[in-house]
Amino acid sequence: KEPILTSPPDGKPDSAVIVITKALMHWRSRAGMPRAAIEGPAAKDRRRRIAARLKEGWTFARLCLVSDGMALDAWLMGTDPKSSKPFKGIETILRDAAQVEKLAALWDQAVEEGRAVIEALMAAQQQRVESRR
Repeated sequence: KEPILTSPPDGKPDSAVIVITKALMHWRSRAGMPRAAIEGPAAKDRRRRIAARLKEGWTFARLCLVSDGMALDAWLMGTDPKSSKPFKGIETILRDAAQVEKLAALWDQAVEEGRAVIEALMAAQQQRVESRR
């Protein structure tokens, strides 16, 4: 029987339990689901899904970026007019490596676009400063 990766009976969680719990907390926050289970039997499949991605070599930080990417995806969040409901469960966003890569890349792209906007604003500000001299 596979362990469900929750705190052991002695109450001292190992590092994997802590990482999985923190990843779930981040996902829960980004998904706007503050009451979603992250411990106990109700969270067993979620914890297993995160453990599987960690086993594949994905880092805690990258898995958090997947949750961030999910928050930018209108279809997954259920805000796309063609979407009948949200598909923002851990089971969906971490279903396989391809989905993880897609959502992490979505976040990376948003960061790069944001950086480009900030750089353009800074350049415009610099031009205004120089024109006043």
